[in-house]
This record gives sequence, structure tokens and C-alpha cells, in this order.
Amino acid sequence: MGHRTLLCFVVCSSVFAACGGPKTTDFDVDFGDDGTGGVGNGGNGGEPGSGGAGGEPAEVPDDEPMPQGNTDAGVTPAMDAAAYDAAPQLDAAPKLDAAPKLDAAAKLDAAPKLDAAPKLDTAPKLDAAFPDEITVLASEDTYVQASDNSAMNFGKETQLHVKYRDFVNEQYYWRESMVKFSLQTVSAVKKALLIVSASANVDGINKEATVEARELPSLWGETTVTWSTRPTPGAVITTAMLPVEQPASLVFDVTAYVLAQKNSDAKTISFSLTQEQATAKVHDARIEISAREAGELGPKLVITQR
Repeated sequence: MGHRTLLCFVVCSSVFAACGGPKTTDFDVDFGDDGTGGVGNGGNGGEPGSGGAGGEPAEVPDDEPMPQGNTDAGVTPAMDAAAYDAAPQLDAAPKLDAAPKLDAAAKLDAAPKLDAAPKLDTAPKLDAAFPDEITVLASEDTYVQASDNSAMNFGKETQLHVKYRDFVNEQYYWRESMVKFSLQTVSAVKKALLIVSASANVDGINKEATVEARELPSLWGETTVTWSTRPTPGAVITTAMLPVEQPASLVFDVTAYVLAQKNSDAKTISFSLTQEQATAKVHDARIEISAREAGELGPKLVITQR
């Protein structure tokens, strides 16, 4: 038997035994010095068989390597089948298609858009909501006269009169003017000026005169009030001098009074205009003031709000 045939026979027998097959035969291999040899088939308890006559040893081609194995036992170790089955399988590795997909990620078009932000043109405008200065025109004005005219109303006149004489028998000359303003459009009071257009002429001669602005309750009506029913004028707020050059604007700073009325939540405010008693005899003039019926020359309250 040639070397290659013999080796194959031995390897197959070893694999068969390793896989658990019954061991019924023992092989004894003996190679002679001259390449002769035989295989003995020993029976159970019998004599080993004699090897047959060997021929020339078979040559192995140089380009074909000899099988590697245990030359002492003549057996090549076989791969453990259990170890192969327990080895990790490549197809059990995570698959790429199970990874998150980009198209499932948040999209840019779902992000907040800039055009949804508040627009500047919707912000409240300070100038429209809270002007620096406002001018309030008189809502009511009139004058009242003492003595024989104490029951008369002068609400429809286009002029307001102011005059004082210090003699008791001259009360007929006493006249007081009354002016009322609404505070509904006033938001704040930083400064308040009462302005009236006035003149004082006696026999064609312009006279200087001092006019007082007094506090006055608003419990009166333009077309109903008389000297007898008028509210009593309060304290003097301030005074203004009427110059010789007339007509002239009389300007009274009434800031403190207007602020106090606004803080008390008053809806209207009134003033009484009287002639200063200390200088009335010296000046001896009747002061004429343009009423609200005169249009732009009528009484006005100019308020600086900030």
C-alpha cells in the first residue's frame, strides 16, 4: 500500500473514532528500511496479521505538502464540532439598516421661524399713547355779578369780567369769572399752566391790573350759576400782572393744584378769576377776558405730562 493511501486510511479511522464510533479494530503500521511495510489487522485477542510484501515506496510530488499530524500516533487532530457551533456567527451581528434613519430626525423646517417673532411696528407708540404736552380747552366758563344782578346768569356772553371795588356801596361793580376744564384726557401732570387772553381799558386808556387765580369747587353750571348760587372761591393759587400793552396773555402756574386734583381722581377742575383787592382801587379797571365762545383766544389749560 502506498504512503498516501495508508495515511488517508489512518486519518479517516482517527476521525471516525473521535466522532464516537465503536473502536473494533487496532492498526499497527510498520515501515521497513527499504520502504516495505504492511498493515496488520489484529482481532480481538488474536495474533497480529503479517504485513504483505511491500513494493517501491510511492513518491510524493514536491508541490504537494504532506499532511501534518502526530507522527508518533499517526493521527491528525480533528476540529471540535461543538466549538465550531459555539463560535459567533457573522450574520448575527447588528445590521446597518436597523440604525436610525436621517429622515426620521427633526427637520429644519419645524424649527421656529423668525417671522413669527413680535414685530416692532406692533409695539405701543409713546407719542400717540402719552404725548409730552396736551392743551385742554375750557368746557364751561361764565362770570357772575353782585348787587342788583346777583340773580342773573351770563353764561352765553363772549367775554368774562373781573372787577373789585372796596367800598360796600360799590358792590354793584363786583364781578368774578369762573372757568372749568375736564381732566379725562390727562394722564400725568409734570407742569400745568392756565392761560387766558385779557385787556383792561378805561376811557380808552389801557390799565395795568393784577388778576388772581383761585381754587373753586366744580359744583356749578355755565348756564345756571349766579352770584347768589356760586360756590365760594377758595385760596389764591397764584397771580398774574396784566401789562399796558394789550390784549395780553395772562399765564398762571397752577401745577400743584392740578396735580392734587388729578391725584384725588377728580374728573374736572375749576378756577375763579378775581381782581387783587390790594391794588384794585389804584388800578380801578374792569378786566375783560375772552370766553371759550371766542375760539382760540378762550381759556386753556396747557399740561406737560413728562
